[in-house]
Amino acid sequence: MNPTFPDMPRPAPSPLLAGRWHPFDHHAHCCQRLAQVMASQLSRRLKQQPRASLVLSGGSTPAPLFDRLATYELPWDRVDTTLADDRWVAPDSPDSNLHLLRTHLLQGPASATHLIPLVGEEAGPEQGQAACERRLQEMKWPIDLLLLGMGNDGHTASLFPGSPGLDAAMALDRTQRCWAMRAPSAPQQRISLGLAPLAGAADIFLLLKGEEKYQTLTRALASQDPVQMPICALLSLPQLQVWWSP
Repeated sequence: MNPTFPDMPRPAPSPLLAGRWHPFDHHAHCCQRLAQVMASQLSRRLKQQPRASLVLSGGSTPAPLFDRLATYELPWDRVDTTLADDRWVAPDSPDSNLHLLRTHLLQGPASATHLIPLVGEEAGPEQGQAACERRLQEMKWPIDLLLLGMGNDGHTASLFPGSPGLDAAMALDRTQRCWAMRAPSAPQQRISLGLAPLAGAADIFLLLKGEEKYQTLTRALASQDPVQMPICALLSLPQLQVWWSP
């Protein structure tokens, strides 16, 4: 039995994840433990450096994690927090990842974090990209802690297979950090961090929930084709850990 991660319901979907696969029987247990790990990492980094950076993803899966993380007593005023991506919608929209953070993370001690939104008041991400880039200059780079999710099509952040501009956003030699993106199957315009800043993160946590995500991850590990499944560009990175629950 693994003494650190006692719940072992599923084997790693590939030997490529050896030592980086953390399965749990219940999503609540997974989020509780991951919040503990992330808080510990933030605390350690803030003892070593003036500021730390935290980049988070939206969706329903990480909401319980944010609820837990928000309760930790940390010097949150020294943590720069932003999103891996967001829909270009009003900040109070239920479709807004920023709204999710404000509802679940910016409570209690974590409300003191330095929050940097991706979405501005411009008409769309093409018009707002330059201003977003300027806001992101306030962040501590490279990213210290990065939380990602994954869609059943293999997208992560808003790096969707088949999206216009995906090749540029996936280029590791670009200094531009944020990109206007569109999901082929969804109407909202989006803005996303590109692969270069995501891959440069010191610690990457890929949080997944459900059998479909397990099967998608299995396909991605077998494919290793980031054009078809953009998450493939990150799965081989040694700093990426996968946290999964049914």
